[in-house]
Amino acid sequence: MKLRYLSMAAAAILAASCSPKAPSDPLETALRAAIAEQVGQDAKITVSNFARVDSVTFRQEIETRRKSFEVKLSQDTKYYESYSSQGMAKNAKKHADAMARTKAILADFGKLEEGLAGRLDEVAYYDCSFSGQAKSEAGTTVFDGFNAVITSSGDVKAIQSDTKGLHRAMGHVIPGYTELIKGEE
Repeated sequence: MKLRYLSMAAAAILAASCSPKAPSDPLETALRAAIAEQVGQDAKITVSNFARVDSVTFRQEIETRRKSFEVKLSQDTKYYESYSSQGMAKNAKKHADAMARTKAILADFGKLEEGLAGRLDEVAYYDCSFSGQAKSEAGTTVFDGFNAVITSSGDVKAIQSDTKGLHRAMGHVIPGYTELIKGEE
């Protein structure tokens, strides 16, 4: 009788050890939830080779956005000068307005830094890589060598197969950035 209970206990332990384990990384959990949202909650999702490839702090993201606006200002300045010298007042005015707007945005980047005071060196988001698949009634979606951008709070901002444009809209993770570029205060 004891042998029967021991063999049942051993079978239960073996079955439990063979069942898929929940991911221990909260970012992987967030990724799985985002995939389920895209392909359907009934999907069976497997993720393999999940890795945090890089992390970006708020300070780094602000600097990236600042440089982007500095490039935009430089380009608009060149266009303004070119159109002005050619006597194309309408086009010159368009770029003069863009220059003024960009200068105002650049001047307000300090407010973003002040708003984040003690959090500037906290991680804003992680770049992750993964492979996997999602099986649902609609079919199977394969994620082979995919990339994801996930905030430190677990908000999945992008999932795509290449890294081109992966960070295009990541400035929006900075508190106040969206309002700044929309001209709201």
